[in-house]
Amino acid sequence: MHKRRPTRLKHFDYSMPGAYFITVNVKDRVRLFGEVRDGTMVLNADGVVAHTFWESIPDHFPGCSIDEFVVMPDHVHGIVIIDEYTADSRRDFRREFRRGRIYATPTETAPTETAPTETA
Repeated sequence: MHKRRPTRLKHFDYSMPGAYFITVNVKDRVRLFGEVRDGTMVLNADGVVAHTFWESIPDHFPGCSIDEFVVMPDHVHGIVIIDEYTADSRRDFRREFRRGRIYATPTETAPTETAPTETA
């Protein structure tokens, strides 16, 4: 297996205000969230959950907002904006992330498709 080099800056504090491009991969790159059909990502039930959870980030982290994002078959790309920095928000995020307690409740209005994908 190819070992990737870290892309993080060694001494940069990623909890500081700013816009961050995030990619979250499914373990073993399993195509868990749906499939691309005719250039359009079609979400399955797990993909709808991933979409809904991403949209709920600001509900769980009041100092954060989101911009564009896309759920793909085996990963999610998105922009997270940290609007404000407090010691409490940083500590809370780290605690909740470590415990795997970043939860949301899917809504009935969750979309079933996202925007068309770009072809490489």
